[in-house]
Amino acid sequence: MYADLSVLGGDPLTDIKQAANVRSVVSNGRLFTVDDLLKPFAASSTGVTANRIVAPVPDHPSNAAFWWHDEHYVAHSRHACCTG
Repeated sequence: MYADLSVLGGDPLTDIKQAANVRSVVSNGRLFTVDDLLKPFAASSTGVTANRIVAPVPDHPSNAAFWWHDEHYVAHSRHACCTG
């Protein structure tokens, strides 16, 4: 679903973070609140399920040759951006 109109809780021209402050959206002439949009995902009590279509990527020895596969780099990167 694509939104025809997004209603924000602030002015993104003065503070870019307000672009993510979505209050509601209009799609195909219907108004949806954030709760309406999240409701289908809240019904899932099992959490994340395995992808049955694509097989998981196997761990391969050649992955160690790339710096972005280093576990220390990955752990550090998780805290480098967007932590509040």
